Amino acid sequence: MKNVLKKRGLLHTTCALILAVVFFVSTQVAFADVLFQHHESESLATGVYYERILQMTERGMLDIHVLVVPLDDPYIYIGPVTSNREHGLRETTTNLLAGAGAVAGINADFFGLGGNYSVHFGPMIMDGDILGLNAHTNHSRNEFATFFLDSNNNPFFDYMRTDIRFYNNGVHNISVNALNMIGHDLNFPVVIDRTLMSNTLYITERFGDNLTKITVRGDMITQISQGFVEVPANGYVVVLPTHINRSYGYRFNVGDHAHLHIGNNLGINFSRLQMAIGGGGTILSAGEIVHGSGVAPNARHPRSAVGVSRDGNSLILMVVDGRNHSIGATHVEMANLLKDFGAWDAIHFDGGGSSTMAIREIDGSYTVANTPSDGAQRRVINALGVFDSRPFEPQEIYVHVPPLAELRANTASIALFGEGQSVSLRFSGIAADGNFVPYVPLSSVNIYIPYGI
Repeated sequence: MKNVLKKRGLLHTTCALILAVVFFVSTQVAFADVLFQHHESESLATGVYYERILQMTERGMLDIHVLVVPLDDPYIYIGPVTSNREHGLRETTTNLLAGAGAVAGINADFFGLGGNYSVHFGPMIMDGDILGLNAHTNHSRNEFATFFLDSNNNPFFDYMRTDIRFYNNGVHNISVNALNMIGHDLNFPVVIDRTLMSNTLYITERFGDNLTKITVRGDMITQISQGFVEVPANGYVVVLPTHINRSYGYRFNVGDHAHLHIGNNLGINFSRLQMAIGGGGTILSAGEIVHGSGVAPNARHPRSAVGVSRDGNSLILMVVDGRNHSIGATHVEMANLLKDFGAWDAIHFDGGGSSTMAIREIDGSYTVANTPSDGAQRRVINALGVFDSRPFEPQEIYVHVPPLAELRANTASIALFGEGQSVSLRFSGIAADGNFVPYVPLSSVNIYIPYGI
């Protein structure tokens, strides 16, 4: 019973489910040739809803997954999540959200696919802290937009270019590649502060002792060394690869006056942002479709997107499946689907095999709501999580168990064990009417263990 209910077909979970099956013709939907639609909705937290829409069109099936999130609820908040195991480690969306304790979420920023480690293309900011900033994004053209939420709870989207410069004695001697970002390699100068790590042991373990660290406390270079260093609370560390240090290292000396400039073309004060996370091209702007933006706009692919309502009080996270039972969506089709859910402004997130939406079940486990096109979840660099600050108490899922004529245990897990060992038991049974009962919860089973066994 429990396993059947967890499959995301026409039923979702044992939570309250609203099912509506309607036939309709609408000029507002992305597909004007919709023949049949099935809709289901589930409450994940106060004001947070997961919705699934299956549309049968003349062109094929379309499977749409949506999270509707209130931005004006003081207990509900959103934020970027990354691996809590290693800096820059790619993990599945489910693992990222579970590690952060999110109610739900979707994959977010674009990233490099090579290797187990990568970097996100756009900024990543939470509560005014810069979790990661790339100095190269959008410098040639506006390609990767960012989703911002300011200190007044106003959401907005824009293309941002950042400028990270390190000066010693007033001279700009090197170009900094990134702030608080460590990916597959470390071939260019990066700056790290206490937001990322308290010391450089992790860097040494991954890349060895041959990287030069310039330690800055306050506004002065206090140490230049290789190997392990502490990251000062009132400063930062500039990490130089060997070839950069060989060419430019002589320009830096202990006692030099140091200054780190972090700017952007939008004039945004990062410390006043609640949140920021990178994405792709603009889909909607002031309710109008933005053409010529995004990846392969005229092709149908799995797509992920984030949008906000006109009043700024509702967040719409959407994943459209593709390359499987669902035909996927074009840029324009995605825009119209987002408008159907009330989006006024919106941008793409990373799509294709990365498109993933996951939600937390009432028992605390996490389930992938959609069907990733790779056949399994792709490991991504970050996700946008939805959080509820109200205490979460996992609940035992109630399953009605009919009178049983026979109780069965998974014999593969039963074995003699010694003191201090444990065993996990799963039960099924045969009902009195002869029907198979696939799941019998442990709370329905009384286990008697004779003394001395």
